[in-house]
Amino acid sequence: MQDTLQKDTAPEIVLPSGIDVRVGLRSAPQARFRLLFDERTGDELTAQGTANLSLTILRDGTFTLSGSYEIQSGDYKVSFQGLASKRFILEPGSVITWDGDLYEGQLRVSATYRTFTSLRMIDTSFTSTVPVEVRLLLQGSLRMPSPVSYTHL
Repeated sequence: MQDTLQKDTAPEIVLPSGIDVRVGLRSAPQARFRLLFDERTGDELTAQGTANLSLTILRDGTFTLSGSYEIQSGDYKVSFQGLASKRFILEPGSVITWDGDLYEGQLRVSATYRTFTSLRMIDTSFTSTVPVEVRLLLQGSLRMPSPVSYTHL
C-alpha cells in the first residue's frame, strides 16, 4: 500500500503593495519635547506642552505632519558663535505648527534671558549692576529660524 498522505501546503498570502497610515498624536502637558537645531553648538529647544498633531505616512514613503504643539514651559539653549552660551526661558503660549512637511514647521516661540550686569562699559559713571532682560522671538521655519531680539533695562 502506498502512502497517499501529502504535506499540507500553506495558502499563499499576498501582502498589500503599500498602505497609508494616519496617526493622531496628542501629548500630556508633562511630556518633554526636544528640538536640536545645531548638534555642533548644542543649540536646542526643550519644552513641555501639549500636542495636537496628525502624522501621515503614505505608501510611497512620504511623511506629513500637521497640527500644533503649544509650549507651557521649557528653555532654549543657544550658543552665540561659540563665544557665549545662554539659557533662555520659554514663554507659555509659544507655538510650533506644521502643515505638511515635517521639517518646515513654523516657529512662533518667545523666550527670555534675565541677568544683572554692569553698564560701566557704556558709561564709566555707573558703579552698580542693573537688571537686564533680553527677549527673543524665534519665528520662521524649523530649518531656518529667524531670531529677533530686544533688550529691556
